[in-house]
Amino acid sequence: MQALFYLEEILKPMLELIVEIRNINPGEDITLLEECDILKEYTQFVEIVRDNVSQGLENPIARAIEQCIGEHILERFLISRKIWSDE
Repeated sequence: MQALFYLEEILKPMLELIVEIRNINPGEDITLLEECDILKEYTQFVEIVRDNVSQGLENPIARAIEQCIGEHILERFLISRKIWSDE
């Protein structure tokens, strides 16, 4: 029994964390998406990828990246990642 108590003391968490989970799918947490442009654009990007996948398009993520860059959705982020991913 002493060994079990010792093990519990070793594994005792040093930090407790409370997390709030938010649904950022379209139509779910509109207030949050209105307050944070990056999350809103990320949600748009994910929806475009989902649409491309559901249509059975070839290279659905690459197509979504090109579409989003053209529509200025996460444009700077996607361009910065595209440069090194093309090499």
